[in-house]
Amino acid sequence: MKTGMAWLLILGVSCQQAEHEVAPEMLYRTWNLISVSAGGVGSKDLIEFTRQGKLLYGTAKTDGGCCNPYNFTANSDRVQFTTVGILPGICAQVSCRQTYLTAGMAWRIDKLDNRKLVLKTDGHELNFEVEP
Repeated sequence: MKTGMAWLLILGVSCQQAEHEVAPEMLYRTWNLISVSAGGVGSKDLIEFTRQGKLLYGTAKTDGGCCNPYNFTANSDRVQFTTVGILPGICAQVSCRQTYLTAGMAWRIDKLDNRKLVLKTDGHELNFEVEP
């Protein structure tokens, strides 16, 4: 009886862990950032996550400029934005609003499927829908 209960516990824990893991390759597409729990999004923002770990912004698919991250890393349950643009002489004079894609901050992938991406960290939440 104890052995059976132990197997049920192990099975339950492993199923619970597998349920939260996601395939990071599902990130590699263009997303509409539709809401930010901390504010800051006035309109839909397009962000493409490339297989090379680059972030491209808007319909023109430009880099992050002075204020937004250029790159990201991802695994089965986290995304971390890295490398904010430093253009000597230009970025030093730019006053960036607080960006919601903070470089160096690890975001937990709360949901990732063919239509929706939800990232969470420290009480903040980013909600994306896939760009058709």
